[in-house]
Amino acid sequence: MLKELSTSLKAQLYERVSSPILGSILVFWLIFNWEAVFYFLLSDSAIEDKLAYIQSNFRNFDRNVVYPLLYSALFCLLYPIVSYIPFYIWEWTSSHKLRSKSKLSLSEPLSIENSIAIRKELINKEEKIRKIISDNNNEKDELESVIDKLSRDNERLYKVISKFESIRPAEYVELSDDQETVLTYFSKLEDNHQYIPSDIIGDNDVSLDFAVKTLDQLEKKGLLKKSGETFGIEEGYEITNAGRKYLADKVISEHENKT
Repeated sequence: MLKELSTSLKAQLYERVSSPILGSILVFWLIFNWEAVFYFLLSDSAIEDKLAYIQSNFRNFDRNVVYPLLYSALFCLLYPIVSYIPFYIWEWTSSHKLRSKSKLSLSEPLSIENSIAIRKELINKEEKIRKIISDNNNEKDELESVIDKLSRDNERLYKVISKFESIRPAEYVELSDDQETVLTYFSKLEDNHQYIPSDIIGDNDVSLDFAVKTLDQLEKKGLLKKSGETFGIEEGYEITNAGRKYLADKVISEHENKT
């Protein structure tokens, strides 16, 4: 506790002593009373004689109180303004020196080594810039190619969709399992290609009459159509847009049910 009290007192005393106001008052008091101070310090008289002499000759209210306070107040008010002038001159001189140094360094001729190094650096930077431009152009060409391909694909898909817009969805067509099996067989068939009943028999292990009957049923529903060509006694069948639409809707419906 005593240590904390001592530390606090020292801090307070340091703050008071280091105060510019108290310091200026002390300086001006010494200026106006230097004779009394010198007499007290340098005289060979006894202390009682010194005190008596100072009390009788240097007791002046103006010199001891008024003048020190007045001059210290003026000093505290004028010092910031006066100190700004050398600060401004110093800063102006420093900035002027920096500008002069910069101008002189720019006006100095480059050595051959420095000139070569700068030229190499510029060439390297130009090469990097050209490479960046070339890469960007290549990426642009690739993007334009992809966009063009996607545009063509979209155009083709729009044409395909337009064919199916007027076709009834699969949910409005009812097929038996045998009919769906036969129709699914036609999903691998390209446009303008056909199957005959014998093709159905060979891959599905059914009778010819069953195949002909099922094909006729799918034709009546508009999912297949006769091609108009005959192969021996058998007629050819093609899948219609409605048939493809039915198969596509069926796949989409099964996928939605799974998810």
